[in-house]
Amino acid sequence: MELTKTNFLSNKITYLFIIFIISRFFYLNFLNITFDNWTIDVYWQFFPKDLLENELLNSIYFNHWQAPFLNLFVGIMIKLSDHYLLIIQLIYLIIGFLSFVLIYLISKNFNFSENFSFLLSASLMLLPTTILYENHLYKEYITFFLLLWLFYSTIRILKTPNSLKYILFLSLSLSLLCLTRETFHIFWGYILIIIIQKNLNIFNKLLLFFIFTIIVMPFYLKNLILFDKFAINTTSLYEHLNQKIDYVKEMDDPSRHEKIRDITFGSYENYQKFKKKTSILYDVKINSGAEFYKDYLKYESNYDNKLLNSNTSFNEVFFEVDKYRKKDFLLVLKEQPLLVIVNIINSITRHLFTSSDYFNFTKHNADKMGYLIKISDCIKLTPICIYEYNFDWKIFYTIDGQPFKSLDTGPLNYKEKIIYSLQYTNFLLVFVYIMLLFFLIKNLFSKKDRETNIINFWLFTFIFIFSAFVVFEDGEIARHRFPFDYLCFLIFLREIKEKFLKNY
Repeated sequence: MELTKTNFLSNKITYLFIIFIISRFFYLNFLNITFDNWTIDVYWQFFPKDLLENELLNSIYFNHWQAPFLNLFVGIMIKLSDHYLLIIQLIYLIIGFLSFVLIYLISKNFNFSENFSFLLSASLMLLPTTILYENHLYKEYITFFLLLWLFYSTIRILKTPNSLKYILFLSLSLSLLCLTRETFHIFWGYILIIIIQKNLNIFNKLLLFFIFTIIVMPFYLKNLILFDKFAINTTSLYEHLNQKIDYVKEMDDPSRHEKIRDITFGSYENYQKFKKKTSILYDVKINSGAEFYKDYLKYESNYDNKLLNSNTSFNEVFFEVDKYRKKDFLLVLKEQPLLVIVNIINSITRHLFTSSDYFNFTKHNADKMGYLIKISDCIKLTPICIYEYNFDWKIFYTIDGQPFKSLDTGPLNYKEKIIYSLQYTNFLLVFVYIMLLFFLIKNLFSKKDRETNIINFWLFTFIFIFSAFVVFEDGEIARHRFPFDYLCFLIFLREIKEKFLKNY
């Protein structure tokens, strides 16, 4: 990254560093924002602690459920030092600062002024949303950094073709991104390489292809050999999709969703006839746990491996679970597609929630920044900043005893659910999304330069990934979206400038 300047003290990056240090000192010491390292013990995306410590490589090899980089990173830190949690927190702070350096550099490469680029980067750096995910040990903040690093590398290669530095930057950031979030499939990586390599000489073409392939491909090949699936995540597809038919299962209670049941199935009796076609897991709550599934299905293990036999989502029983979940989802999709569509629409509303307000696992920190988040919500045109419906909030506690407020949306009626959705919708983001879609369509029918082609690729990527979130996820879409929000906003500003303010 280009961090040098003739006068160090006048360097905008130096000022960004000063602002970063002061702001983090303020948040950590005056607002008592804590680093959420307890996620290692709680989140099912992590290997069991003893396997992280003692059987890391073996667990990475038999991992079939999560992209491997997060567990590999945490496991290495554990092996390096007894103070690994402090080291991880420091690394999060470092990649946080580098992320906003990248935002500054990307903005400059979009031909915005130094002052504007500096103010934009500094403003995003101070947002409460940034602070929440910077202090949450999970994959979102790593993805955020890798996305910015990759994007910056792609636009720099366009302007400095065959620069070995940016070839290496792109190779490494692309590889790590594909190994951090399974939504970035290896085929997506190869598409980006094909687009980029048109500007490269033969040596750099081969180098880029080779580095990416040698880092990423082994994880796909070992899953193909071990589990007969060419994927990073091989077992949770239909467990996730069953979120979209949960409320259909609730129709078994005659008092639940009566009107929708009458419109779709015609009667309660017809619903019961439909239910007879479902699998033995139809009435079993999703994510019920490995040991429960093994007992319920009378499943016998095929592998003598600690990870595959652990009481986690890495257990091999989930290969069997996914078969039953597949049957149920496809049955509902075939016979009552409208019910699936309705729930996808509901997920779209959750997708547009502001990331700082809707993720219970960061709420304990968010509650400490109430007024700052209120200001942030007003900037984002989120109605909650001026109007809040009188929902019944309850106090819950994190694993380390920190209190936070949360709301159980299950008991809410349809009117209340609409109100709840609207008051947390980030309408600035809605506007940005609509405009990005408009710019993409416009770009497709106009004369394109190399930078526009790259922008179009990223816009297609956002559309694809956001669509996947809506289809495969439900309650946590806002946190999944966080790594993309700032980059989307940067591209939005770039398109505004290019389309309407080119002479300024």
